[in-house]
Amino acid sequence: MAGCRIFKVGRTTGLTIGRCNGIDSNVRMELPPNSDRKKTDRKQYRVTQEHCIISEKARSELAYNAIYQFSAGGDSGSWVFDEIGTLVGLLWGSFESVTDTNCSYFTPIELIITDIEATTGKEVRLL
Repeated sequence: MAGCRIFKVGRTTGLTIGRCNGIDSNVRMELPPNSDRKKTDRKQYRVTQEHCIISEKARSELAYNAIYQFSAGGDSGSWVFDEIGTLVGLLWGSFESVTDTNCSYFTPIELIITDIEATTGKEVRLL
């Protein structure tokens, strides 16, 4: 997937274009307490593998020397697609830098489907 052009339409940034940089990140997230685990019990974590998208600079004169972000606050939950319109994942966050790019992260759709099926015991079908 490295170098693949990626698209999304977010609530905050609208339609944006980026490229998968081919570097996956392992992200450790604390799980919230549930009925089996009280707040005083030992913390539990889930490690997930996420893909990184590097934003492309806008090419219009209006955006000359402007920072172009693939995503911003409010875009989390946006579907991420490849150039032929195939759903490839779900955007969940980004890291903004002081340079002219930012790195956004998405969870691959295969991992999302596997998790839903394991949790519900049902087959996921995308129409």
